[in-house]
Amino acid sequence: MTEQVNGQGNGRSDPIATSEEWGANSVEQFHAEAIRKGLTFDLPLPSGHTVLVTRPPLLEWVMFGVLPETLTKIALESAPLEQRAQALGKTTGNLREMASFIREVVQWAVIRPRIKIGAQGPNEIEPAHVPSGDLFFLLDWVKKGCPGVPVETERGLVSVESLKGFREEHGGETTPGSGDHVS
Repeated sequence: MTEQVNGQGNGRSDPIATSEEWGANSVEQFHAEAIRKGLTFDLPLPSGHTVLVTRPPLLEWVMFGVLPETLTKIALESAPLEQRAQALGKTTGNLREMASFIREVVQWAVIRPRIKIGAQGPNEIEPAHVPSGDLFFLLDWVKKGCPGVPVETERGLVSVESLKGFREEHGGETTPGSGDHVS
């Protein structure tokens, strides 16, 4: 007998949702959801090419320990990317962590063309074939909050740029958590 979950069966006797049923657990699913929700942007690159991008789930990676600790610290710092890369040091392990991190960010951010190890399709490219200038531009774009990609709110999609003045418009002149706004 198939179990019912919220009135719908999952085709198994196990009532627990599979990862496929529960959420975007792959780059492809993540990209499909971003396209479905309209959370994409055509980003012109320094090479002259344009790619379809979305905001990668960096916060989730940090929250769930997907990023190595050294990269989590770097991801949260505000230093320019080149300085953060130098701060990692020259050890093989750190360089491998940084290369893996860069590849993950770019693979999750760029929807089209699909960036994929072992790329064989007509709209796929190997991470190693992305020009370094474009790669660092993409990383800097992510660091800046992915301008151009809409943000989901209770009232619908809004631009990141439209949210910049939110704090000032809503009494944000105080330090968050300071209690200065409480009387």
